[in-house]
Amino acid sequence: MARAQQTVSSQTLDPKIKQIDHVADILERLRKDSKYKEAAELAITQWNNTKEEMEKLRSKDQRNPSEKKAVMEQEKSMSKSSEQKAKREQEKDMRIVSLEQHVKELSHRLSTIAGDRLSDANSDITDLSDPYRPTKLAEMFREVYNEEWTDAFQYYDSVLKNEDEVLDALAFYPKDIYEFCGELFKQQSELLEGHMQHMFKVMTEPTFKVDTMNNVCAKPPISNREVSKEAKEEGKILIKRLQKSLAKSSTSDLFEIYLNVRSFKNKPEWKHDVENSKALQKFISKLLELIWLMMSQDPPIVIKWLKPDTQIDKARFVFYTKSGDIVRKTVWPAVHLHETGPLMARGVVQAK
Repeated sequence: MARAQQTVSSQTLDPKIKQIDHVADILERLRKDSKYKEAAELAITQWNNTKEEMEKLRSKDQRNPSEKKAVMEQEKSMSKSSEQKAKREQEKDMRIVSLEQHVKELSHRLSTIAGDRLSDANSDITDLSDPYRPTKLAEMFREVYNEEWTDAFQYYDSVLKNEDEVLDALAFYPKDIYEFCGELFKQQSELLEGHMQHMFKVMTEPTFKVDTMNNVCAKPPISNREVSKEAKEEGKILIKRLQKSLAKSSTSDLFEIYLNVRSFKNKPEWKHDVENSKALQKFISKLLELIWLMMSQDPPIVIKWLKPDTQIDKARFVFYTKSGDIVRKTVWPAVHLHETGPLMARGVVQAK
């Protein structure tokens, strides 16, 4: 292309050559005059050299169309090759960006799963920003003994005969509510796992409603697609996380459910006591809320009692009003991170 641009066109050269021929004729006439002979010969020589150079240029320009075409074809090929190379580079860059994004998403998923499994393996790892983390729940549970338990004690102390009966009445609630919440949480987990199986089926066997009025669906033949072990594990983790995140919002209905369930299993005066004591209602409500939140932890927080006539574990329990080595009754349970986990809050025991 550059070579073609630098070549002088024959259309431009022809008029100039004609001009040179015309000047040469004039110089020939002047050379015949002795007065101008020497100067005219020198000028003629120069003009002839110029004409010869122009003839060469014209001859070169006449050969150029083929060269010019070859150069243009070469440049066109090079341009096309450059475009293809640029396109390949662009596609490569886009592929790299796509792969980087895919790796980023996989890394996030793996770190999330690893974090959840690490938490499963080590319950000591908790989110300090969580207001209902295990250490906080254990602290709140102990505060119930100091606050709501004391108020409920005053109610029972006014209606029962002696302190032993009062302690037994109050000890009934944390133990009974713990069993109630455990059973309720188990039922909820089984129900959610059933829904999860249905979700797996919906996602692995897609259908399309052709006629929504008559519920006519386009769907594949009956199949039993296997769900990977990893997907099932993620599903279980999702259920646990969902139960934990929604546990607080579900506590508002627990009080009525508990009263209705336990009314069938206890004496009529039990319900009468609850209905006539605001302090007892608050005590039960607080226990339901905290124990339900304890159940939502993974693994669940455990509360433990000492059996009567057994050795007192003084590392896990403090004395109520009487000290000794043998258990008479557990006044308030101890809190453990999980079944075999470390102690989080000491219980209260009455010795013999």
